[in-house]
Amino acid sequence: SYPLETVILDGSNIAWEEKNNSNKPQINNIEAMINRLSRANFKKIITVADAALRYQIDEQKRLDSLVREGAMKMLPARVDGDKFILRIAEEENAMIVSNDMFKEFRESTPWIDERRIPYTILDGEVYLHPTSVLPSVEIGSRENKERKENDNTFEN
Repeated sequence: SYPLETVILDGSNIAWEEKNNSNKPQINNIEAMINRLSRANFKKIITVADAALRYQIDEQKRLDSLVREGAMKMLPARVDGDKFILRIAEEENAMIVSNDMFKEFRESTPWIDERRIPYTILDGEVYLHPTSVLPSVEIGSRENKERKENDNTFEN
């Protein structure tokens, strides 16, 4: 369980995490992440991707369907996706699912580490790494605190 009810997905980062046999980013990754986070009690899931992803993704029609259904937002060309994700996360008071460290924004957004949820996609399965979320804030039960201290656990 996470402290905030909204989550922003870095769609481009997620699509590229586990490439297909042709070395292309996969729409399956994004769909698997949306499904995984729906089960993690987030009330609102916002998926954002750079404009270029539409031309790189393995299945453009499925990506277009997600956009049409409102499950995903494609940013206009030349819009900085990272900056937009951080802006929306701040405005919506949201967590961020991304393996991007957002290094160039650390000074202006010191809360990144508290809200970023890193992940792994292995054979299509999504693993969230909540041990790095909110390290200095005590949330939940004693069991949660003990789990945080055991650094090698995954939440799946």
